[in-house]
Amino acid sequence: MTWQIFRQIVEGLAHMHGQGIIHRDLTPNNIFFDVRNDVKIGDFGLAKFTSLEQHDREAFVSDVHGSSMDGTGQVGTYFYTAPEVGQGWPLIDDKADMYSLGVILFELWHPFETGMERVIVLSELKNKGVPIEWEHKNPQQAVLVKSLMSANPADRPSAMDVLRNHLPPRMEDEALNDVLRTIQKAENFYVLDRIISALFDEERISLIDHKMEGEHLTQCSAERSFFQDQVFKVAKDIFKSHGAQGFSTSTLSLVDQAQRGQKVRMIDSAGRMLELRSELRTRFVSWIAAKQVSSIKRYEIAQIYRKAAGPDAPHEYYQGDFDIVGDSFGLAEAEVMKVVVDIVSGCGFDDMYEIHINHASILEAIWSWSGVKIHERKDVAKLLSLGGCAPPQSSERKLRWVHIRQQLLQGLKLQESVVDRLQTVERRWNGHTDLALSRLRGGLADYPRVSAAIDELAALQSYLRVWDIYKHVYIDALMVPVEEYHKRVYFQGVVFLLHQRECCWLLEDVMILLFKSTGRVQWLSLCQVLLE
Repeated sequence: MTWQIFRQIVEGLAHMHGQGIIHRDLTPNNIFFDVRNDVKIGDFGLAKFTSLEQHDREAFVSDVHGSSMDGTGQVGTYFYTAPEVGQGWPLIDDKADMYSLGVILFELWHPFETGMERVIVLSELKNKGVPIEWEHKNPQQAVLVKSLMSANPADRPSAMDVLRNHLPPRMEDEALNDVLRTIQKAENFYVLDRIISALFDEERISLIDHKMEGEHLTQCSAERSFFQDQVFKVAKDIFKSHGAQGFSTSTLSLVDQAQRGQKVRMIDSAGRMLELRSELRTRFVSWIAAKQVSSIKRYEIAQIYRKAAGPDAPHEYYQGDFDIVGDSFGLAEAEVMKVVVDIVSGCGFDDMYEIHINHASILEAIWSWSGVKIHERKDVAKLLSLGGCAPPQSSERKLRWVHIRQQLLQGLKLQESVVDRLQTVERRWNGHTDLALSRLRGGLADYPRVSAAIDELAALQSYLRVWDIYKHVYIDALMVPVEEYHKRVYFQGVVFLLHQRECCWLLEDVMILLFKSTGRVQWLSLCQVLLE
């Protein structure tokens, strides 16, 4: 019975997290039973919604430090608060709920006779870990409690992980597994066809609440449509002025098993798995490889689709690509940056931008110099991205680094010497190009590939001087590329909004071709250079 209760709690969390919801106040007082004794999770007063859309690339910033310790006013909430929440970390995700779940799991197998006993035992659990005597009596539960209450959120299993790997099997699960094993056999088309027919049954579909219908129409207005058309016209004219030819890619394609991410996937009535276009580059690159094209400039402006949280409709964006294949190194990158600047200026944002650049060889050398191990780099990079589009050496950037440093030390358990070196890079090796490159050359002199990388960045800077945009360019040596295929120079543009607030909706909702923001803007994928 106890496992059944716990399973229902986990199933509720898995559903919530699948919808992009973090509860943030999961305690026994917020878990209820209905008339059928089924578990219900309630009290969403502190809950937050986090989008699955990666383009937003914004940290979910905890706003509960100092207030969540009391939660909704219940004394016991402190015992269920994850360390990262209590310490005010800048990046909070659904793993905070999993910590609370670990405490609840412990309580399910540890009844208390008095309130004082509960306070004492839960205090020891939070500060010292699972009691040895309890662990001996409940070894299976203890393993899961320890995992759920790991200090590092990345080490905690997700709700789906718990359901799949840590709970006793149910008869229904075995039956479902039998069906799944059956349809995985190539000869069993009959079972698969019946499942697909049931999914596409018109009566079943008619019962679904189609909340997404018409939601995009409510966002439309004549003014916004007009402004969007003007942005598209500016971009196309500039693309063409640089000699680029239009190139269109298909919206739908068969699933590429090698690529995942936030792609929107679907099954048609014939059982084929399809995916909506999630960016404009991949199919263009495939076309180049198939045709063995060695030199081309192309542009494309089209809608792309990214997975939304839960059952919501896919997010739709306009993406503009300007691609150069086969040009000399440095000149191509500089031209792409010039295109970006021309579009921003053409939309009325002169001198309100910065361009942050880095080189893959420099970043690799910094990883080695600072002592960040290979298996740690993904998590470290995620935290470093919290610096976001704040200018290097700015007060905002320094303030963010206070939180980043704390999380690197306490969350990822990096050695202090490693974090000190990363902060040295942040403080001394970032900034205006000429000075930053000189410091990088001196600081990383022992790494042979760095010298060539710095020469490439210096050559790029010389081209940018010709177009008089070098004053807006900064080295950001800890900036990690969004895509893994960036092997040399990569850059990111930042636009600072200085106008009155009423212009922000134009940038957020209409100028989505260029950027997506809530105040300060990042160019998502306006321009790409393909040289490899």
